[in-house]
Amino acid sequence: FPSHDTTGFRDKALEAAAVGAGHTIAPTFTSKVTLLLVPDGEIKESEKVKAARARGIRIMNRSQFKL
Repeated sequence: FPSHDTTGFRDKALEAAAVGAGHTIAPTFTSKVTLLLVPDGEIKESEKVKAARARGIRIMNRSQFKL
């Protein structure tokens, strides 16, 4: 199942729904992360975003993430 991390926000309800759908929420950004969720709006070039881009990990706005 996909492993996700978030940056710039925490949403316990979204995390619970994702886990319920079989996803794993990573407590830290590791090589096992397959998707990085970021807040809606312009994507800020944080260290996590830069690392995700360098590793070819998909970056998705919170509103784009559908279970």
